[in-house]
Amino acid sequence: MKAIELFKRALSGPITRPAFVIATCFLVALLVQMICGALSSERMRVRGIDPVEYYVYLPSLFFDGDVNFFNEFFHFAPSRLKKQWVETATGYRRNPHGIGMAIAQSPFFVAAYLLLAVKSGYFPLPISLKYDPLFEQAWYAGNIAWFAFAVFLLAWWLKRFAGIKHALHIGVFFFLATPVLYYAFPIVPMAHGVSLAAVLLVMVCVGKYEDTSRLRWSFLAGASLGFAVSVRTTNFVFAAYLVTHLFLILRNKKQTSHPATWAAQTQWLTAPALMVMGLVLGFLPQLIVLSKVFGRLTVNPYEGESMFAPANILKVAFSTKHGFITWHPVLLLGLVGLSLAVFKKPRQSLVVPGFFAIFSLWILISASRNWWGGWSFGHRVFIEVYPFFALGFGVLVDAILKKRRRIKSATVGLFAFVAVLWNVLFMVQYKAGLIPREAELNFHQYLGQKLELLWAIPSGGPFCRADTEPFLTGSD
Repeated sequence: MKAIELFKRALSGPITRPAFVIATCFLVALLVQMICGALSSERMRVRGIDPVEYYVYLPSLFFDGDVNFFNEFFHFAPSRLKKQWVETATGYRRNPHGIGMAIAQSPFFVAAYLLLAVKSGYFPLPISLKYDPLFEQAWYAGNIAWFAFAVFLLAWWLKRFAGIKHALHIGVFFFLATPVLYYAFPIVPMAHGVSLAAVLLVMVCVGKYEDTSRLRWSFLAGASLGFAVSVRTTNFVFAAYLVTHLFLILRNKKQTSHPATWAAQTQWLTAPALMVMGLVLGFLPQLIVLSKVFGRLTVNPYEGESMFAPANILKVAFSTKHGFITWHPVLLLGLVGLSLAVFKKPRQSLVVPGFFAIFSLWILISASRNWWGGWSFGHRVFIEVYPFFALGFGVLVDAILKKRRRIKSATVGLFAFVAVLWNVLFMVQYKAGLIPREAELNFHQYLGQKLELLWAIPSGGPFCRADTEPFLTGSD
C-alpha cells in the first residue's frame, strides 16, 4: 500500500505526471501500429534522399573518421551520386542537411554500436558491420524518443510559461491530431522530432530568462537556436521569434524596475550579447562541417529553389496539396486563439513573437519551388511552429471550459475525437497509398474516402494494409 501511495505521489508532480502520460500515449500508439503490421523492425530503415542525408554523418564519423560521404551515398543510392550528391571543390560529396540530427541521435547509435560489439565480440567494430540494420533501427527508435521528449516539452511549456490550464490535454491532443503522430512513426524518420525539441528548448530557455533574469538562460536560448538551425536550416526564422521575445522581455523589465537598478544591470547589452555567443557556439559543429565539405562557412543548401509567387502564400495553407490548414483544420483554430490572445497583456510577450515565427516560416516556404513540402504528410515543415498553434488552441479551450459545464466539456471532447479520427484516417490513406503523395486531392479523396474507411472498420478495413507497395518505397 505504501508503495502504491508513493507511486501516486510521484505521478502527481508537475514533471513526472506529463512525462508518464505522454510516454504511455507513445507506447500505446507504438503497440497499435505494431499489431496492425504498420511497424516492424524490418521496416525501420533509412531510405530516400533526405533521410539518408541526415543519417550518413554517424556511420561516416564512427567507421571512417571523416565527413566524406561517398561510401555511404554509394551504399544507399548509387544512382544519386551524379544527380544529387555531386562532388564539391574540396573533393567531398555535397550534403545539404546539417549535422544536428546526427548529434542528437548519437546516443542511440552508440548504444547500437556497443550492443553489436558485445554480440560480435569485436571492439572496435570491423567495417563489415558498418551497415548493420541495428544502426538504422536505433536511429528509428531515437526518432520516436525525440518526438516523445518534444511533446513533453510542449505540454510543460504550455503549463509553466504560457499559463494554459489544460496544457497536458493540449499536448496529447497535438500529438494525436496533427502530423506529429505520423512523423513519430513514419515510413522513414525525418528530423522534425529533434528539430521541434530544439525549438522548444529555445522557448523554455527564454521563459526561464523572463522568470529569473539570469543571463545564462539568454546564452542557452542562443545555443539552442544555433543547434536547431544545424538540425534544419529553415529554423533560422526563429531568430525573429527570439529577438522579438527578448526585446519584449527587456522592455517589460525596464518598465517594472527602478531606473537605477536597471542601469546597473546593463541587461540591454549583456543579454543579446550572450545570446549571440550562444548562437555561434550551438552552430559551431555545423560551421566545421561546412568548412570541410564545401570549403567555406556560408552555404545555402536550398540554392536555386527560390521562386516567390504571391499565390503560393494561400496555397501553402489552403491547397489540398498538403496545405497545412486544409489537411489539419485544427491549426486554423490555433491561429484564431493566437489572434484573440494578442489583446491580453499576460501573454503578449509570447503571442507576438509566435506570430513572427509562424508568418516568417509561412512566407519562406511560399517562396520555395517545393512549397508543398515534397512527399509530406500534411505540411511537415510547419511542425516546428506547432507550439504557437497549440498555445492559441489552448487559449480557446481554457476560455470555453472556464465555467465547467457538462455540455461544454462534451463538445470539446467530441471535437477532439473527430480531429484525432480525421488525422488517423488521413494517415491510413497516406500510408496505404490511397491518395497521391504530391498532387491535389479531389473531393472523394479528401472526404468521401474517409467515410468509406469508417464503413470498412467492422470488416477489418485497410487499417492493417501494411503489405502495400507505398510502405516499402516511400521516401518521406
